[in-house]
Amino acid sequence: MRLNIRNRRPLYAGLFVIAIGLAGVYFGSGLKFGRAAAMGPGFLPIVCSWLIVALGGIIVAKSLHEDVEIIEPPVPRPVFMIFLAIGLFALLIDRAGLGITVFSTVFVASYAGRAKLLETLILALVGAAASAIVFVVLLGLPLQVWPELG
Repeated sequence: MRLNIRNRRPLYAGLFVIAIGLAGVYFGSGLKFGRAAAMGPGFLPIVCSWLIVALGGIIVAKSLHEDVEIIEPPVPRPVFMIFLAIGLFALLIDRAGLGITVFSTVFVASYAGRAKLLETLILALVGAAASAIVFVVLLGLPLQVWPELG
């Protein structure tokens, strides 16, 4: 008998879940199990661990019948621009103030997709103004809106 595994990712995930459940059963086996009416300290961990093993078995069984899932590889530009925007925010928030930080973060992050310059400028300006109004004026957070010069 030959087993045709069409989708290996859920198979490995299911085996991993089964291993976690079996580890829970192993580590909980030293505790007193008790009965359903008078549960011991090991009752709930062991029952939950066996439920985890059953869940892993369901995942493995489904992996044997599902078709292969094709996942597109990540496109590097959007990923890079989002990470750059996050890093830029972390770098600028203490030095440049909230307004400039939000403006530059929105400006950089918008180029993760197909951005147009005028729309990006308007979005960055509105985002900077809105964040200053919400966080500084309405919520009263002690954030600098603009950098201190001098």
